[in-house]
Order: sequence, then structure tokens, then C-alpha cells
Amino acid sequence: MAEKGNSCPLMALPLAPKIQQEIRTKFGSFDKGLVEVGPGRYLLPQHCRLYLDKYAQFRFRPDDVVVMTFPRSGTTWTQEMVWCMTHELDFTTAINTPLRARSPFLEYAPTSLDSASLDYVTPLP
Repeated sequence: MAEKGNSCPLMALPLAPKIQQEIRTKFGSFDKGLVEVGPGRYLLPQHCRLYLDKYAQFRFRPDDVVVMTFPRSGTTWTQEMVWCMTHELDFTTAINTPLRARSPFLEYAPTSLDSASLDYVTPLP
């Protein structure tokens, strides 16, 4: 849940234990559980509660591309294909730059990226 005094309009509510267990059983992941966020009740990992302010203030740029997939459905493969298609098949950069820097997950903690990756993904005008 958002901290007291926080101006963030998003609230994170824990899922019922029965639902948490059902998700773990079906997807074999999310050991620390998920939370429901916002009026759309979006499911995000627990650690996302720490970054709700940043999520609420995040704005997409006009040229951003969003890759959304179901769990275990070829997300990495899709990210690689989309990145290569939108970067004129620049295989040299693709090989030399980690995928997490070229196609970051919004729901992952920013601290999970190394500093070189952060330098690559954060510059905005």
C-alpha cells in the first residue's frame, strides 16, 4: 500500500491467499506474491509497491513500443524480434547490449539493472 503522506494516486492491495496460491500453482512463479494496483486492479509483483510514485508519473514517449505477453509465452523472443525490427536489424548492438537494457520490464525493480543498463534506458529530454 502507498505510504502515509504519499501523493501517489495508486494503491497496492494484497491478493487473497487463495488467489495467490492459485497463481503460484498455475504459473510456478511469483514466490513473493502479487498485489493489485489501481482502479484496473493490475497485478504486479510485491516489490512494485516501492515504486508506485514513479509508475504514476511515468509517461510514454510517442515512439515507445510496448511488448505485452502472457507468462511463459515467448516474451524474450518477442522482445528480441521487436527490438531488431525497430532498430533496422542492428545485430551488433543487440549482441553487445543486454536485452534488459534494450527492452526493460516496467514491473521490475529499477535496481535490478546494472548501471550501464540504466544509462542506456533512462535518458529523456
